[in-house]
Amino acid sequence: MDIIKNILFLILGMPFLYFGGEGLVKASSRLARSLGINPVVIGLTIVAFGTSLPELSPSIVAAYRKEHDIVVGNIIGSNIFNIGILGFVSIIRPINVNSSVLKYELPVMILFALSAIPIMKTGFKVSRLEGIFFLIFYLLFVIFLF
Repeated sequence: MDIIKNILFLILGMPFLYFGGEGLVKASSRLARSLGINPVVIGLTIVAFGTSLPELSPSIVAAYRKEHDIVVGNIIGSNIFNIGILGFVSIIRPINVNSSVLKYELPVMILFALSAIPIMKTGFKVSRLEGIFFLIFYLLFVIFLF
C-alpha cells in the first residue's frame, strides 16, 4: 500500500515541480533583466541557492545525527547529478556557454572541487575552520560576481 501511495504522491507532485521550475526560471530571468544583471550571475546565486536549499535540511539533520557519510554523499552526489542534468538538458536542446563562464566561473568551480581534496585527505574530516573557509570562499565568489 505504501508503494502505491508513494507513486501517487510522485505523480501528483510532478506538475508542481514543473510549474515551480518554470516560475523560478521566468522570475529569475525577469529579475536579471530588470536589475541589469547578467543572467549567469542570477543562475549562480539565486537559482543555485533555490535548488540547493532542499539539500540543506537533510544535510543539517545528518550532521546533527553524526551521519557524516550521508552529508558528504549528498554534496558529492548532488554535484555529480548536476553534471548529468547538464548532459541530459543538452540532449534536448544544445546549450550555448558564455565565454566568461569558461574564463571565471568554471575555473572557480574546479578550484572549489580541488580544494576539497586535501581537506578531506587530512584526517578525512572537514573541520569547523575548514567549513568556514569554504563558506568565506563562496561568499567572496558571490561578491566578485556582482
